[in-house]
Amino acid sequence: MPETKRKTDAAPWRAGERVSADASVVMQLSALKRMTVVELKTKWESLFGAPAPNNSRSYLELRLGYRIQELTLGGLSRETRRTLDLLADEIEGRIGRKAIIADSRNPVVGTRLVREWD
Repeated sequence: MPETKRKTDAAPWRAGERVSADASVVMQLSALKRMTVVELKTKWESLFGAPAPNNSRSYLELRLGYRIQELTLGGLSRETRRTLDLLADEIEGRIGRKAIIADSRNPVVGTRLVREWD
């Protein structure tokens, strides 16, 4: 089976540079936990170039953490993104099958169900 190269494998890093990059990422990720929501939103604007979508601390931490790793170590390869897009299209019913057909045993939308008691 042929070995595939990840984006990080193709990077022209020497061993010491890789360790320092990993240490830098760990330091940045741990710094996120100590930041306030306002600081997280400021960091968001610097990394994404747009205002943060909401004030959810957990969302901001997770998304910023991924973005920091993506920028430092490289994101998904073009092939991986293409595969994920194809899988999403298949799940949504755009490729290979028509829109999901409603089960005929289920009532039609808008049907009112009334329970009768004896």
